[in-house]
Amino acid sequence: MKFLLHLCCLSLVAIIVTIVPVYSQTCCTGGVPLTGVLNIHALPTSGWGISLTYDNNLIEDLIQRTEQIDEDNISRFTKTLLAQIDYGITENITGTVLIPYVWLGQTTKTLSGEIEGKTSGLGDVLIMSQYKKVLPNQAALIIGLGIKLPLGATQNKDIESGLILPATLQPGTGSVDFLISSQYQTSFNFRKSLSFTQTFIARVNTVSKEFTFHNTYRFGHVFQAFTAFADQFLIAGLLQNPSLTFRYRYAGNDIQEGFPNENTGGHWLYITPGWAINVSQNSHQTNRIRVFVVDDHEVVRQGIRNMLDQTEEFSVVGEAGDGDAAVNQIEAIRPDVVLMDIQMPGLDGVETVRKLRQR
Repeated sequence: MKFLLHLCCLSLVAIIVTIVPVYSQTCCTGGVPLTGVLNIHALPTSGWGISLTYDNNLIEDLIQRTEQIDEDNISRFTKTLLAQIDYGITENITGTVLIPYVWLGQTTKTLSGEIEGKTSGLGDVLIMSQYKKVLPNQAALIIGLGIKLPLGATQNKDIESGLILPATLQPGTGSVDFLISSQYQTSFNFRKSLSFTQTFIARVNTVSKEFTFHNTYRFGHVFQAFTAFADQFLIAGLLQNPSLTFRYRYAGNDIQEGFPNENTGGHWLYITPGWAINVSQNSHQTNRIRVFVVDDHEVVRQGIRNMLDQTEEFSVVGEAGDGDAAVNQIEAIRPDVVLMDIQMPGLDGVETVRKLRQR
């Protein structure tokens, strides 16, 4: 039943994209695709977590309302380097700050030659709080609320000509915007290492009065849905993490002087495969004893992890909340020591050890 529910969620994303026009033209909101790269999984339950993401967006198609114009006289790029900083405030609450640096440019071909406009600078900063609720059967729900502060420039000039650039080529939006997100994570009963994640992110933008060429300008609201599958297994002694993500994105029309710009906004569908290789579990750069923790209480697992990670002798390389999940992960990671809880729902500690010895 759970598997059918997951397939329905994925089918709904595909149906939405199929029944709407796919003529779309806008790269991002204020130059920065914050809702597309925000990472709301793998949250630290204590301490700091830092990640870097690079986004390269190139537009070469010209859309007039719902028709694609057969011209190649305009091209535009947005390159963004985003630093995401997470801090585990409590076991279930994490604070997140997303800081972007943006490079923007546009080339327009005319009869007299090419006209280029380029700039770069710090973008708007997103501050977010996320709450994680652990659900039965190794599932989890993460809810996030955020505010985007208008710290990016809105009056940047072209690097060569010195002319002020339009709103769509500025690193900042000049507006205070709001973001809400939700994510559901679970695994499959027939294979505990195979995970499913469903994510929804919505961003509501407010009106800006900071741009030179517009009294008022509001970038279109953004909604995105992500459906992702990920697995892990061992090949040649290394832990492999393949993944497949389906992403649907909707952006509304920009509003200029109170009127919609019909040449902006649209619908997109992305299919993103991924493959990660974890080489740290076989690293010989340290003599630490590699420990795997199995306990059905997340608080207990985190307490053991925090205690062992503070020592120079031990390193926690993985954890699981039940026996079935532990068997698959332990076989893949092959730790030096397993700390096993005896009393757990489903496959208890004794049966888990017996099952491991049989493999």
